[in-house]
Amino acid sequence: MYFDLDGFKGVNDSFGHEIGDAVLMEVCRRSKKILRNGDLISRLGGDEFLILLHNEPNELELFQISERLVGDLNKPFHIQSWEIQIGVSIGIARASDSNFNVSEFVSNADIAMYRSKMAERSSHTIFVPEMMEDNKRRLLIANSIASAIKHDEFSIHYQGKVDADEVVVGYEALIRWRSAALGVVSPAEFIPIAEQSGKILQITKWVIKRVCMEFEQILAVQKNDVVVSLNLSAHDIKNASLVGYIKEMFTLYKIDTKHIEFEVTESAYLENFDAANGFLTQLRQMGCSIALDDFGAGYSSLGYLTQIDLNTLKIDKQFVDNLNVSKRSTLVTKTIIEMAKQLNLKICAEGVETREQADFLLANGCHQLQGYFFAKPVSLEELLKG
Repeated sequence: MYFDLDGFKGVNDSFGHEIGDAVLMEVCRRSKKILRNGDLISRLGGDEFLILLHNEPNELELFQISERLVGDLNKPFHIQSWEIQIGVSIGIARASDSNFNVSEFVSNADIAMYRSKMAERSSHTIFVPEMMEDNKRRLLIANSIASAIKHDEFSIHYQGKVDADEVVVGYEALIRWRSAALGVVSPAEFIPIAEQSGKILQITKWVIKRVCMEFEQILAVQKNDVVVSLNLSAHDIKNASLVGYIKEMFTLYKIDTKHIEFEVTESAYLENFDAANGFLTQLRQMGCSIALDDFGAGYSSLGYLTQIDLNTLKIDKQFVDNLNVSKRSTLVTKTIIEMAKQLNLKICAEGVETREQADFLLANGCHQLQGYFFAKPVSLEELLKG
């Protein structure tokens, strides 16, 4: 069994390494209580652990041990005066599937663990040989990113945002990849792989430069003060050098920063709170605006909103989808809008796909709407055609 802790990076960032170390020790203590006599647990490094289960446990025993690990490690950790919540992703492999080769054995469990992490927080997955093909594809994608940049396989599509009068007032820049070797690769697939493999910064820099290069043409299409939004990942906002690169591109392409907005997801912001604050403060000082994306889909802790300087709150698509379907979701959406107004924030709802959703959001005070009902993402060439 190969497991790592979901959200542990945020523990070290928020509470310090002393608290983080105490959490790791408590993880070991809780795990050992679940294991049988003869089972071995070791810390591989960081927040990664290996468990060697002896005597070939059957499917039921594996399930019971995994469920108990997930359940016990999901319970809050009380460390000093703090209550800390983490999760765990578990991958399980059998030695026989790797012909008892130790490195392949561990690698198989790691592959299964990655599948758990992609599926949902706090889950467990048993390795099957078919996963090797998925792993090969992940490696191929990760290793193809530099080449894709070099051979100009990426492109930017722009999705319009409209105001209350349904006039286009902005665009979100969305990356697309048409690979010579892999065909069309979805951002939902390659962005997480790029983050995990340390390649996301290359992609972010490419997007920033390309948007700057295309910016004059975009402004020519829209006569009003259109704003173009660019996305930053959790990895980007931890990299202080990226600020210098952004300044360099803005200077090189003579970008008026009042036309630029940076979007960061709620979960990325809160996992790196201090780093995000410092990073985004510098962008605001340049004259850019800041939007908090996917609001309500992550931590949903309201206290931090008083500690950060935002311009826009983006309501997550999951709330928009359930408008007038779920009473609770509808109420939460109305509450988010009202709260944002009280905080003098602009409100943008994403994933708007019906007239009914649009009417509800506008009636309740949304300033901007984004979604297929108004516009799908289109290439610059299509945008210029009108």
